[in-house]
Amino acid sequence: MNPHPLSSFRSILTAVSLAGTFSAAFAQQPAPGDAIHQRFYAALAAAAKSAVPEKTKRVGGHGGGNFIDTLEDGAILVGFEIWQGDYSGHRIIRGIRPIFQTASGRVPGGLHGHADGASTKVEAKEGYAVAAIEARGGDRLDGIQVLFWKIRASDVSLEAEGSYKSDWIGGKGGGKALHPLSSNGNPVIGIAGASGDDVDRVGLVYCERH
Repeated sequence: MNPHPLSSFRSILTAVSLAGTFSAAFAQQPAPGDAIHQRFYAALAAAAKSAVPEKTKRVGGHGGGNFIDTLEDGAILVGFEIWQGDYSGHRIIRGIRPIFQTASGRVPGGLHGHADGASTKVEAKEGYAVAAIEARGGDRLDGIQVLFWKIRASDVSLEAEGSYKSDWIGGKGGGKALHPLSSNGNPVIGIAGASGDDVDRVGLVYCERH
């Protein structure tokens, strides 16, 4: 015979309550194929195809060939693959490749700059995406740190709850100013900038909510 029936009853209630909480949290995440999921990626696709996508300012120099990297089928930016190297005795970012979340999974974007040696990958955890970067740059892009926010698929936005940052990647720019590049809660759909042998400058491209 159980000597503590009240304690057992409370344990059962707690377990039921926790199960309900987890079920509710899971239900808030859009599943592939549902209406929210479809509207979310359709909005991102429309933004990628627009004539004048919204961009943040860009950090770095004035050289290189211009690029813009988005996916017209609809995707949100969730990370980067980055190659580092040296320029004039300073650590810089030599190459950068965006990583996108699409309706069917994560895919790489184009390579900008030069891929030489081992790379560093920084990716959002499930349910999060790139919301902003902090960067230093002069003639080249010296280094960046990535800020991740939670995805709100229901209203095509990002929210700061539970936000977190990556480690700093690249050089510190010899004391150059730190530039925050933020989408202000709008979904980031790609990057824009310029590159040649190195990454000359970079900024974010986002889907503005109306």
